[in-house]
Amino acid sequence: DPAEKPSMFMERVVEFSWSGHILWHLDIHRILPYRTVRDADAAEGECQEHTADHKCHDPFHGNTINWDLREPGTGDGILYYNSRHLNTFWKIDKRSKTVIWGLGEVGNFTMYNMSGHRRKSLFYHAHVPDLYRPGQ
Repeated sequence: DPAEKPSMFMERVVEFSWSGHILWHLDIHRILPYRTVRDADAAEGECQEHTADHKCHDPFHGNTINWDLREPGTGDGILYYNSRHLNTFWKIDKRSKTVIWGLGEVGNFTMYNMSGHRRKSLFYHAHVPDLYRPGQ
């Protein structure tokens, strides 16, 4: 019922073959923590039902995916997924579809600012984080 619960824009990560067949997929809402988003973060026009009176909320707003095949012992590799609206950067095991860790507002690391004060997050609404290996 739109009056009780706004529509939600959910994300699916999909790997396709060169011929267009689906090889693998991951429904983000099944593995990441979920929360109600502010109206300011409502997706604009992403859902068919989106109107001025009925907003379509985007709880994740994933904007970057890096697929790392080089990490030792990971089989199919690791996905690094950035969620703008959760203010968190995630490391996900591709084979098991499980979260290894999250860094940010709803992640599992304690973060401190340069003065040593504990903070909920050190970055907000990030886009396109870069990955660096040791020595880079």
